[in-house]
Amino acid sequence: MSNRRAASYSSAIPGPSPAVRLRCAAAALVAFITVNLSIFMPARAAERPNAAGVLHLTNGGFVNGELKDSDGKSRLGWKSPLFASAFAFDVNAVSSVNFPVPAKLPRPVG
Repeated sequence: MSNRRAASYSSAIPGPSPAVRLRCAAAALVAFITVNLSIFMPARAAERPNAAGVLHLTNGGFVNGELKDSDGKSRLGWKSPLFASAFAFDVNAVSSVNFPVPAKLPRPVG
């Protein structure tokens, strides 16, 4: 019987240098911060006085934007940054339109 050990290749393949590890850690930190900011920034949009609303469709779709005039009866005009111009949705295709509550509510009159 032979007392030979199996060759270990882990020592033959060098790992990343400390500089590469530092760059990878910095990139991971930047990615983590970016993802967290993108998650929590929409919540801060409600704090702005002219924040856009959200139009919810009956098929489950939704789009951010603002209410606009529409040409036809039973149509809802909506302008989104995703559209080149305002789009008129059929009101039967819209399930709801939500706008953020302003930071300071107006005082009731009467």
